[in-house]
Amino acid sequence: MEKQLYELKVDPDFANLIPPLQENELSMLTESILANGCEMPLVVCHGVIVDGHNRYRICHENGVPFAIEEKEFDSREAAEVWIVRNQLGRRNLSDFQRCELVLPLEERLKAEAQAAKKRAISISRRGENDFEMVQNSAPSQNKTRDALSKLAGVSHDTLGKAKKIMESADEETKDRLRRGELSIHRAYTELAQTKPQMEADAAEPVEGKTEYRSLLTKPIFEHYEPPAYMEPIPFEPVVPPDFSSADEADEADEAAAVPQASPAAERVREMGQLFLDGLGETLEGLERGDVEQVLAIVEDIGEKAVQTAKRYLKEH
Repeated sequence: MEKQLYELKVDPDFANLIPPLQENELSMLTESILANGCEMPLVVCHGVIVDGHNRYRICHENGVPFAIEEKEFDSREAAEVWIVRNQLGRRNLSDFQRCELVLPLEERLKAEAQAAKKRAISISRRGENDFEMVQNSAPSQNKTRDALSKLAGVSHDTLGKAKKIMESADEETKDRLRRGELSIHRAYTELAQTKPQMEADAAEPVEGKTEYRSLLTKPIFEHYEPPAYMEPIPFEPVVPPDFSSADEADEADEAAAVPQASPAAERVREMGQLFLDGLGETLEGLERGDVEQVLAIVEDIGEKAVQTAKRYLKEH
């Protein structure tokens, strides 16, 4: 193949699909090109680089000629999938880097799934058999995540954790994951432990309202302060003019017959309701693994509450 300094186009979307080289990797690639020339041709499609962005930059910075190989794709999405597969097969990547490679394809594959579903609905008007055939072949969102985890060579759960890390973790943590110094599970666990506290610290209290923190970050039976709206409102009872003393006595007897909850019991009931409300909000949108962790915490809290009450009965 003829080698020269071709002027090619760089598509930012294609370039961003490729994980950046570590400093030592970039140094080794530069040394290799300067010593032996650019041995592998750059893959291009109609003058746009599909594979070889780092080699293209190094060659132009140092005046090293290179060869190109033309490749055709059915669509832009097909080119993106090819780029990801090519990188997964050629580079020694950490699990996090592999997840970083495939996750940008998630929305594209979901869009394809939605388009296939619309086609299935359209074809359903032609006949039931045609509809069943296309419906069975249309990918679902679950299949999209399964396809991505299979492409990355990681489990479905690991891919989900990596996605949350990409959304919430700091760059230092991500760099450690890329270098293989930190596992996805460890980083996710640390993030899950620190995120509720970070969100609570970042929340600005609204004037006139009590500031709340997640009920799962500390024991619910400690540090409790009832909000202002739960304070009893004083009122004067309205007594009908014809209210007789006999009626008053009957009512007193009925009230005595019905056991009344003590202030302490009512307080615990209020605390429990607050806990249930907070638990419901916490569970919304969580994956199965996260719900199981919350369940373990709830069971532990319930058991400790029962033990605390029983121990007090024995001591008193």
